[in-house]
Amino acid sequence: PITEVHIKLTEFKIELDKSAIPAGLVKFVINNTGAITHEVVLEAADVVDVPFEMDGRASEAEAIAPNTSKSFEWTLDKPGKYRLACHTNENEVDHFKLGMTTDITVTAS
Repeated sequence: PITEVHIKLTEFKIELDKSAIPAGLVKFVINNTGAITHEVVLEAADVVDVPFEMDGRASEAEAIAPNTSKSFEWTLDKPGKYRLACHTNENEVDHFKLGMTTDITVTAS
């Protein structure tokens, strides 16, 4: 089964409809309700702006314009803490440094 995580982006905030999910295939459904473009990068909790990569794909959705949605699927099969972050950095405004990050916990399925 696929676990869906709904993500709402606003200026410098990432809100999730759940903070813990079972290990397995995850579909991240992202809605940018903010006024500027954002992105979502799924990464290990101890790195910055290093998406996972597999088969030529990266665990991210880039350039999500205001009032639009994007999604991506990724398999998280190892329990632990992961991070979802926006690493957009334009006009000397670093979204990550302004707190646009949140953790998600993967539990044993």
